[in-house]
Amino acid sequence: MPSAGKTTVFVYDASGKLVAEYSTNVVSVQDAKVGYLTADHLGSPRINTDATGAVIARHDYMPFGEEIGTTG
Repeated sequence: MPSAGKTTVFVYDASGKLVAEYSTNVVSVQDAKVGYLTADHLGSPRINTDATGAVIARHDYMPFGEEIGTTG
């Protein structure tokens, strides 16, 4: 592991689905953030929520996978 910078490790299950993400960027328990991705029936991430279930971001896609931009 490099002494400087940040390393992120992505963990996938046997079917290739992302199940966890870990980082070497250590913060206090009060500042730590937990986020969840909710995928649609095709496996595309559609909604990001925080530990309380509040929606942080929504994602919509064009027919061939290009993300539709949002305003606001």
